[in-house]
Amino acid sequence: LILYIVVITNGLEYQLHDHVPVLVNSVGPFLNLAETYKYYSLPFCQPKDFNNKHHNKEKLGEVLAGDRHQDSLYDIRYLVDIQWQSLCDITLTQDDIKLFIDSINEHYIFEMYIDDLYVRGFVGEHVTESSKYDHHIHNETTIYLYSHLLFTIAYNDHHIISVNVTTDDNQKVKLQYGDNIDVEFSYAVEWTKTNIPYIDRYRYHQRNLIVNDSIEIRWIPIINSILLVVLLGIFLIVKVFSAIKRDFATFHDIEVQLSHFNESQILQEEVTGLLSQVIQTNHDIGHDTLNETDTSLRVLANQMN
Repeated sequence: LILYIVVITNGLEYQLHDHVPVLVNSVGPFLNLAETYKYYSLPFCQPKDFNNKHHNKEKLGEVLAGDRHQDSLYDIRYLVDIQWQSLCDITLTQDDIKLFIDSINEHYIFEMYIDDLYVRGFVGEHVTESSKYDHHIHNETTIYLYSHLLFTIAYNDHHIISVNVTTDDNQKVKLQYGDNIDVEFSYAVEWTKTNIPYIDRYRYHQRNLIVNDSIEIRWIPIINSILLVVLLGIFLIVKVFSAIKRDFATFHDIEVQLSHFNESQILQEEVTGLLSQVIQTNHDIGHDTLNETDTSLRVLANQMN
C-alpha cells in the first residue's frame, strides 16, 4: 500500500534519453465510442516481431474497459525533440485501401497511451471541393489518410505531465481505388516544460484533452446535437400547437352544446309559460261559462215555477 501511494504521488521518473513507451490501444467510430476494434485491425505500422504479449498482461480493469494495449514502433526518448522520423513504409493493397476508406467514412479514431496518458485522433478526413460548370455546381469528396502524427509532451522535471497528438494536413495520403498505394508513416515529437505538479497531471491532462477535442474533433457530434435539438424543438412545437388546436376545438364544441342547451331551456320555459297561460285562460273561460250556465238554469226554473 505504501509503495502504491508513492507511485501515485511521485510517479515514474525519466532521465534524459530514457525510452518512453507508446502503447496503441484501439480504433473505432467516434460517434459510437462503445464500438472498438484492435488497433492493428487497420493496416498500420506494427513491429516485425509483433505478438500479443503485452496484450496478455493487461490488468483486469483494462480488460473490463475493453482496452487492448499493444506495443508500437514509435521510439520516443525523454526530452529529445524529433523534427521528423519515419515510422515505416507500407504498400496498401486494394483490401487495405478499402479498410481505411470504410473506417474514415465511419469517422474512426485511434487511441494510444503514453506513460498511461490517454490520447486519440482521427484516422483520416473527408475534403469536399466544389467546381462550377456553366450553371451546375459539382461537389467532389476526396478521402485522405493521415500519415504523420505530432506528439506534444509537457513535462515537469523528471515526470511526463500531459500528452497531445495532432495530425498534419500537409502530410496526408489521398486514398482511391485502382493501383496499390505506397505510404510512409512518420511522426515528430516536441517537449514543452510546465509547472504543473505530477499529482495534478491527470486533471491537467483531461482538461487539455477536452479542450483539444472541442477544437479539433468534436464538430461532428456538436452539429449532430444541434440538429437533434432543433428537430426535437420543432417536434415539440408541432405537438403543443396540435394539442392547443385540439383543446380549442373541444372548447368550441362545448360552447356550441351549451348554447344549444341554453336555447332549448329558454324555449322550454317559453312553451311552459304559454301552456300555463292557455290553461289559465281556459280555466277562466270555463269558470265564466259555468257561471252563465248556472244563471240561465236558475232563470228557466223560475219561469217554470
